[in-house]
Amino acid sequence: MTQTVNAKAPVARARKVGTKKELIEQVKSASGDLWIDNLNSDKGLSGVSNKKLLRLQAIFTKAKERFSSREQIVDAIVAGEGRGKDSDYKKHFGDWSVPRLMDRLGAVEKAKKAADKKAAAKAAKPAKAAAKPAAAAAAKPAAAAAKPAAKPAAAKPAAKPAKKK
Repeated sequence: MTQTVNAKAPVARARKVGTKKELIEQVKSASGDLWIDNLNSDKGLSGVSNKKLLRLQAIFTKAKERFSSREQIVDAIVAGEGRGKDSDYKKHFGDWSVPRLMDRLGAVEKAKKAADKKAAAKAAKPAKAAAKPAAAAAAKPAAAAAKPAAKPAAAKPAAKPAKKK
């Protein structure tokens, strides 16, 4: 009985790269100077799961494409949050790993994109509301001209005399 492996499984994706040692070497080469050595010296990366190694490889290649150093990643996070001049806040990110920094950067970019979209919608709403009364005012004279003249009111019948007791 042969065992088939799901193509999306981490083992199958790691096999496309080669052996686990080759995957570890690719992670190390992709990390470059972005790496902070927080590993257990006894286990190293060989004790890390294939799924985590694949994620590390993807994150480090993405980080290398966009940034050349950890400081640039931190600067992008701080600038995205609007705290570019806060040096103590920048120091706060000094011990963070690159995956954690990239996750934070993604969250900051997502929040900024949502805020920009909300501001654009808010700016468009008053302009739309201002255009609406002007269009309604222009439509009123045309509607009045199209209406036929009102019929004269019918004469009301005379009131009945009050009853005597």
